[in-house]
Amino acid sequence: EERDLELLTNYASLSTRQAQEATQISPNNVTVWENIAIIWRDLRSLVNGATEASIRSLEKAIELEPINPLFYREMCRLQLVSGEENNLDNTLLTCQKAIDLKPNYLDAYVQLALAYERQNEIEEGIKKLEIALERVKGIKFEPGSQIAGAIAEIYFQLARLHLNAGRHSKSIEMFQQAIILIPEHSNARFGLANAYEEKNMTAEALEQYKIVDQLNPNNQVVRQKIDALEKTLLPVVDLGEEPDEESEE
Repeated sequence: EERDLELLTNYASLSTRQAQEATQISPNNVTVWENIAIIWRDLRSLVNGATEASIRSLEKAIELEPINPLFYREMCRLQLVSGEENNLDNTLLTCQKAIDLKPNYLDAYVQLALAYERQNEIEEGIKKLEIALERVKGIKFEPGSQIAGAIAEIYFQLARLHLNAGRHSKSIEMFQQAIILIPEHSNARFGLANAYEEKNMTAEALEQYKIVDQLNPNNQVVRQKIDALEKTLLPVVDLGEEPDEESEE
């Protein structure tokens, strides 16, 4: 819970230095560039400019292996978090390239939908997620498996977009599907609670917030939600009229 930032920073410095040495030893080894891209990506909270360094490393990896859909998907994710709003068209192309190379790449559809959302094209994002669901129709999978998590994420993002578009009933349906696949999906339960609130389904919202509280103890936002809703559900006590002084005598 308590980070030793100095130690983390030292490890980060050593990691990036050794990764750079690897690129000098094997500049045409695509795995080296993939690994350094991952290192920079994971250091975003510690090192300024890490996102941009990760993108540059991925560009080199793509140059060496232009048919690897993973590189384009990862590039799409990084472009979305980089905050370069003026390059959203390029981000859309990058996400779509991952799908063109691997049509059943579920997370690439999610990233593409997020890119459309960033462009305020929510309906287009919904269409892309619905295409992803069509891709997995008829596929058998085990509960809790990786593909179950990927499908749950699609339902979650669909629910969130429908909620943002004001379609509360549809969002509830989608959040519920995500929870069926991954019962401990805290974000889906939190979103479902929000959707219930929008529909004035206070008791149902409270139930979901309480489950989220169990999954994520001591989250102040969740606790505030629970406290506020519990107050609205308190029974109103009718104390009756106060007797006037004369009748008491």
